[in-house]
Amino acid sequence: MSETEKEAQGTTQAQSAPRLTKEQAAIIGAFTGISCGPFGDIHEYAERVLGRPVWTHQFADPAVWAELKAAVKPDFLALCYESCR
Repeated sequence: MSETEKEAQGTTQAQSAPRLTKEQAAIIGAFTGISCGPFGDIHEYAERVLGRPVWTHQFADPAVWAELKAAVKPDFLALCYESCR
């Protein structure tokens, strides 16, 4: 198989891979701190799970991230492959 064919095959596989939902991307971003969707979705989800407003600058506070990670953990674990739970 040529390099071009390999590249084309890789592109096809990536395009046909299942995509995260908006909620799943927000959960992953809120738990890991790595965004895989719009920041606004993470912000909205964070406010919902924490039950209070979160100002944008508060995302720079390690204490807020620790609180958020603890609140999000059950949702994050629910996304994980069954043998990881």
